Amino acid sequence: MTDGEPLFDGFHDKRYLLQNLYMMQEKADTDQIEKKTWERMLKQVAKKYPEFLKMK
Repeated sequence: MTDGEPLFDGFHDKRYLLQNLYMMQEKADTDQIEKKTWERMLKQVAKKYPEFLKMK
């Protein structure tokens, strides 16, 4: 990675992020992570992708 260039440009895209969010949502639903942690993650991601707030 140089000068802020993404490590896997084209791979870590919106679809990749959404897949990971679904995985983290499942972890929150099954108490593998705290629900507060999930809410903070979702809130942070929603700054760039507000449509992801529907995942609550």
